[in-house]
Amino acid sequence: MPENSPGYTEYSVKLIALFISIAAMVALAPPAIAKTSLENQREDFRAARHAVRKGAISTFRKHRKRLDNYVLKGYLDYEYLRRQLHKPQVKQYQAFFAEYKDSPVSSRLRAKWLVKLAKQGRWQLFLDNYKDLGSTRLACYQALALQKTGQNQAANRAAEKLWLVGKSQPRSCDKVFANWRASGAATPKLIWARIKLAMHKRRPNLAKYLARFLGPSERKWVERWRRMYRQPAKMLAHKHFRSDTPLVREIVLHGVERLARIDAAEAAKRWKAIQGRYSFTDKARNKTLRRIAISAATQRIPEALPLLKKVNARADDLTVQDWRVRSSLISNNWSSVLDSIASLPQSRKNENNWQYWRARALGELGYTQQSETIYSRLAKHFSYQSLMAADRLSIPYALDGNPLNANKDELERLRNIPGIARAEELYKIGMTIDGRREWQRAIKTMKPRQLQLAAVLASKLGWHDRAVLTIGRTKTLDDLKLRYPIVFEKKVLRHAKRNRIEPAWVYGVLRQESAYMTDARSHAGALGLMQLMPGTARLEARALRLRLRNQHEILNVDKNIRLGTAHLKRVLNINKGHKVLATASYNAGAQRVKSWLPESASMPADIWIETIPFKETRKYVKKVLSTTSIFEKHLGQPVTSISLRMSKIIPKP
Repeated sequence: MPENSPGYTEYSVKLIALFISIAAMVALAPPAIAKTSLENQREDFRAARHAVRKGAISTFRKHRKRLDNYVLKGYLDYEYLRRQLHKPQVKQYQAFFAEYKDSPVSSRLRAKWLVKLAKQGRWQLFLDNYKDLGSTRLACYQALALQKTGQNQAANRAAEKLWLVGKSQPRSCDKVFANWRASGAATPKLIWARIKLAMHKRRPNLAKYLARFLGPSERKWVERWRRMYRQPAKMLAHKHFRSDTPLVREIVLHGVERLARIDAAEAAKRWKAIQGRYSFTDKARNKTLRRIAISAATQRIPEALPLLKKVNARADDLTVQDWRVRSSLISNNWSSVLDSIASLPQSRKNENNWQYWRARALGELGYTQQSETIYSRLAKHFSYQSLMAADRLSIPYALDGNPLNANKDELERLRNIPGIARAEELYKIGMTIDGRREWQRAIKTMKPRQLQLAAVLASKLGWHDRAVLTIGRTKTLDDLKLRYPIVFEKKVLRHAKRNRIEPAWVYGVLRQESAYMTDARSHAGALGLMQLMPGTARLEARALRLRLRNQHEILNVDKNIRLGTAHLKRVLNINKGHKVLATASYNAGAQRVKSWLPESASMPADIWIETIPFKETRKYVKKVLSTTSIFEKHLGQPVTSISLRMSKIIPKP
């Protein structure tokens, strides 16, 4: 618009007013939130870590130079140095080990460096920097380094130590053992020693491999032992085992023990018939009788209690002593229950478990007042025995608990411990596995109060698995919210409702299975919060028409809870709604639980639980049943009497 046009002045005024209005709006608008220094550091950390993994070293250095004050700088240096292992940067590695000696990342880098030095044949440098990191592979390389540097006596000692185990060793030991045998140090006696270890560790294939280093006549005896391992009932009567030699005696004893695991009654019968044929030592006789007696007890055969009483048990042989009590329970011999508990060491007999059974026995024998006195003492706490005792007295459960006190100053001092600071930051940026390693290293030497504070801190961070496992290292039992938190509530409630099972029971199982660790993996291969075996997960997924593309999806929290609750419902149906049997089945398998059912008369559930053959399952069932009541309270639901979940165990069909 021309300046001298009539509308120019009016247009100019409007334009100026518009600018003023925009400026006012900008002035009144909230300022953009600037990133904190920590957020910038996290961005640089992620960028540097990505760059070094891609080999973009100049980009890595650009970000790394801004992180000298960042708590996780060592993790970047680790990533860089582990990609430089082929270079002779000895001082760099040694400086790193010194600076981060209190961090797991130091041990991880040292292990990788030592392997590289071994592969490069830099044996003296390897020995100069070797530390026992609990790695058999590295221990094998150390023995090889000693051989290569001419330290023959030390090398032979190291090789013998690695040799005398009943399992296969890593490939890094192959050359060590070959050199050791070539030197003549591997005598037939040492070869036999390892064969014996292998057989007793139930590794007959390893024994077969080791037999190649023996002469033909001795190899025959290894094969005979392997046949004894597979068919003990048949081989105990074989003509090869009629002579009374040290080797025959050892194989025969092993055969009797193997048979006892399969059929304790038959083993007891065979042992009675053959023990007089051989010159067994008293120690060997007692050891074999002990094995037969314990197997008889776990197999619930009538002869168990008399056999256990014949065993000459040491004062610290708690297995025999405990099964004397349990076998007395199975036979309903309440006087024997009292006698067996009385023979326990003082500290042992005062444990809640045996105090509960002492009270039960006293009650059954008519000593009501003494029984109720013990129940009253037990009922003040939160354990399985406490809830059972409260039910016996018909009184409410004491489930209020007492939260731990932790002030800000105490927590701040704890957070400033380098390992805890690193663990917290690793957890916050999603490097959870590294965070757990740091956490475990940091709490390893902590005193009880520090452990309590660490548990509180972990809980405040929402890191519930660390909170539960850390408080478990103390005797702190009162903070029930800390020990049994409600997590993933919407998911648990939804899937429990879908399967028409109690959400508190789901929590009891979940807490006992994984302690809230979403990525938990057991040695057997079970996965996730509810520790599902891949086969079980696939079975339930097919039934639900839920697609599982790979095993990693089993770790997904929602899918894991959905599949886990479906499996809980399945084992509940298999056991006709019996919570005790269903809980045991979830842990040990429904078929195994079926084999544990009574042969004839029904059995009280508390006796059946106490006499479950597997220690792990026995503890598991008790914990799940008791924590189900605790979770009911935390969910704001009416607390069901534990006894209502413990109807009698009926005999096998």
